[in-house]
Amino acid sequence: ADEHVAEKVALLAKVLENTRAAHADVYFSHVLFGLCLCRLSQRFQLARSAGMLPDLNEMEVNRARLEQSVGQTATRGSGAPMVAAQLEKFAQSLFQPQDPNDGPASS
Repeated sequence: ADEHVAEKVALLAKVLENTRAAHADVYFSHVLFGLCLCRLSQRFQLARSAGMLPDLNEMEVNRARLEQSVGQTATRGSGAPMVAAQLEKFAQSLFQPQDPNDGPASS
């Protein structure tokens, strides 16, 4: 009986994979992810222009410099690895859980 149910579930899963609803669901999730990236980019640019980005520690600065030295042949601007490190730290600060005893986050 369990094998029969497993076969039916597998068949149903295969049918659902090939339906327009499944494709629409995948498309919708990609659109939402893109919107989240746009919002994150806007928040980052706003925080950057207001001078509210978290400071990078020595290890993060050294990593950015290393990435810059390795990728010197890339077409990116000279400060791109440092900005990327700032964006990474900014995104991490948004999604890290806060301890309620610490008070509001200073981002």
